[in-house]
Amino acid sequence: MAKTGKGSVPDEFEPAARSTFAFLTDELGFGRPLLSVDLLRTLTYTRGQQKIQVHYDQGTRGLYTYVIATWEGTEYHADLSALIFAAGLGHRNVLTVSANNLRIMDKSLESQAHYLRLLAPFLQEPAEAVELMRKAGARQWPA
Repeated sequence: MAKTGKGSVPDEFEPAARSTFAFLTDELGFGRPLLSVDLLRTLTYTRGQQKIQVHYDQGTRGLYTYVIATWEGTEYHADLSALIFAAGLGHRNVLTVSANNLRIMDKSLESQAHYLRLLAPFLQEPAEAVELMRKAGARQWPA
């Protein structure tokens, strides 16, 4: 479980997310996450043609996780909650996304990491992952 300090949510997002999502690098073969700070604070984990992005949106005070896969010249972007629903692992609103304070942010990170672990077997094979992403209504762009 993420153990945040006494700072603000924007300051604690990165270390808390790195801790909570460490299983992506430790167990699932994703590279160490890269942080980008534009409109959103985003940690991006990459494994081959797949990416997992964990966003903190200071405007909505929310945490959002997306799966991105490139397959046969197309890049697919799917929201974690839509993938959970498409895989039959829960309803569309099963994830906690609020990050109004540190305690709630930790709860949201844990919720998203839990479901991402459950979803991981569905993402191992690229063709199957893309099929699930299509079923989840993934947005698509030319790669």
